[in-house]
Amino acid sequence: MIQMVKHWRNGILWKDQFHRPSSLLLSLLVIGAHEDMVKKGVSNLLITPESMLQRLTDLIQRKHELRLEWNTHYTESTSGMFPMKTCPVVRNPSNPSDNVAETGLQNWTQFPGEFTRWAHFIGVVKNRGTMAAKQAKLNQIVKRLSVIIETLAAMMIYDEIKIISFW
Repeated sequence: MIQMVKHWRNGILWKDQFHRPSSLLLSLLVIGAHEDMVKKGVSNLLITPESMLQRLTDLIQRKHELRLEWNTHYTESTSGMFPMKTCPVVRNPSNPSDNVAETGLQNWTQFPGEFTRWAHFIGVVKNRGTMAAKQAKLNQIVKRLSVIIETLAAMMIYDEIKIISFW
C-alpha cells in the first residue's frame, strides 16, 4: 500500500517541492490509517486496499483533526516535552520533536485535493458532493417539477375548455 501511494505521488505534477508530500509522511499516514482501522475493531483479514484508501482519504481530508502519534521508541512523557497543539500532527516515531505533517509537507493546499481526486478516479471513494452542490441539484429538480406541474395544469385547463365548448 505504501508503495502504491508513493507511486501515485510520483505521478502528480506538484506546484513545487513544498506541495509534494514526503515519503515518510505518506508511509506514516498509511500506517496510521491501518492502525486506526485495527483499533476500531476491523480484523486484519478484512482490511482491503479499498478500505485502506477510504480511511486514508478520510484522514487526509480532515487534516484539521489529524493527529497520529506513536510512542514505540519513546515514552509519552518524552513526547509531552515536545507539545504539538496545531493539527495536522504526524509525530515521527523515531524523533518526538518532529512533526512530519509540517516537515514532510510544508504546504497542504494541493495534497488533499489531488489525493481525493485519485481516490475518486480509481473508484475507491464515491463523490459525496458538497452541501452547496446538493442544494443546487435539488433546486434544479424543483424547477423542473414546477415546469411540469405548470404544463400539466395548462393542459388540464385546455381540456376543460374543450369539454365546455363542446357542450
